[in-house]
Amino acid sequence: MADVLHGPIAFALWGQRIAIVLAGLVCATCAGADLLGETLMPSKYHHPEYEQLGYSPAYCAGGRPSFDARGRAYMVVDYPFARAEPPQTTVPGHYGRLMFLRDGVWRFADLQALLRQHFGDEGSLVAYSKQPEFIRDTDEMFLLVQYRRANDRCALALVTSPDHGDSFSVHTIEADYAAPYNRIATEHFAGHNSIGWPMLVGLSRQGQKPEERVVDYPGVLYYHILNKVNGHIVAVEHGTLSDCASSNPIGSMYVTTQIVSTPSRIHIAWHETNIGVERGGNETYARTYDKRAGSWSEKTFVGPSADDHGFPAVALDSKGYIHILCGAHVSQVYYTRSTSPDDTSAFESLEPIPGVTKGTHLSFVCDLRDRLHLFFRDNIEMGPERRGLSYTTRDDTWSQPRRVANSPEQGYCRMCNHLSMDQRGRLFLNYGYFTLNYRSEGKVEGWYYPVLAYSTDRGETWSLVPDDFAVSPQGRR
Repeated sequence: MADVLHGPIAFALWGQRIAIVLAGLVCATCAGADLLGETLMPSKYHHPEYEQLGYSPAYCAGGRPSFDARGRAYMVVDYPFARAEPPQTTVPGHYGRLMFLRDGVWRFADLQALLRQHFGDEGSLVAYSKQPEFIRDTDEMFLLVQYRRANDRCALALVTSPDHGDSFSVHTIEADYAAPYNRIATEHFAGHNSIGWPMLVGLSRQGQKPEERVVDYPGVLYYHILNKVNGHIVAVEHGTLSDCASSNPIGSMYVTTQIVSTPSRIHIAWHETNIGVERGGNETYARTYDKRAGSWSEKTFVGPSADDHGFPAVALDSKGYIHILCGAHVSQVYYTRSTSPDDTSAFESLEPIPGVTKGTHLSFVCDLRDRLHLFFRDNIEMGPERRGLSYTTRDDTWSQPRRVANSPEQGYCRMCNHLSMDQRGRLFLNYGYFTLNYRSEGKVEGWYYPVLAYSTDRGETWSLVPDDFAVSPQGRR
């Protein structure tokens, strides 16, 4: 059963509002220039977007945005790799809340308060499925969450809003379990997929980690099929997709989606491993759920995967063909396409993407005119051993990858990249700079200034997203 919160209760959960100035929203410099036209060259504590272009957004630039049918943005206030709200946040006091744009005003919903009221205890929100999403036919918003109850056990729930934030409901999927899922994932819009009921939810638990150092070790990939029954959202089916899945098989913050749907089928891709496998020895698989028959196909081998970082990425084109990138970790990225529309039983021969020989963290969509877009962390060094963020596209063939931003420091980096798309064809790119020793995450306040950029011309030019997200769509619905 679900608790419905609306009226004074829901408005109280919004908390403080942030008004938007509708003119001169970021700065005059940002309006006419191509942000990514030349390679961005930040230094460790100096970021050109903030210091030269005057970027100081009223939204959370670290949150991955999703969009309702009217193109209005929704995101969770989040800063990847920060343990708590960093001091340089542009929306102080709202860490972990849902943020959404209504009538030129940013509003907030306290997700943890919603869950506490629903479950009747003082537990905490511990995980969510990267970003909110929307049912295509009804524009109902949903977000999968994991809640740690006051007794230290866990619950899985779907938070929904049928009316763009006027009210919220919490639907219990699993009420009580001891071992938390290490990954939870839903489908996200990546160009032509049609998100609806029933829907697939992916979840994983890690297995016992070996004492010896390994590149990966097996876990279990589970699923739920959620549907609306008499107005209530329930799990109508659940089971195991793989008992030798990677320790991180699904739910990457970088990958746009690993699940895509058509009106009749749902497709999912993941990767598997075994103890002792060498880097590059993981395997990528795909499988299909038939909504009408309520049955699963056999899994199909797609190609290699690097290790526990090797999340595959999936997109659907306008004809229903399924495009998959096999996950990589500082290694060659491979591309393939299904041989038939809406079918994962067979794929074309693998194609190594030219120039993407040391790729990781694959952010991948198919735009409304079937151009493929890929942003990735690129470990090919440029200049004095600088790695960074690169971008390539495919119409008939892949373009030569273009470096759009360098890491501020030599050596290890994460570029915090994520690519989203709305139903009008606008592209939205999250990125940032992570260059400290990855074991020093507690110092995040000194360097992490995230950025959100957009393109209305299919990736040809990019600009900083203005506070009200008022960017002219050039795609077609």
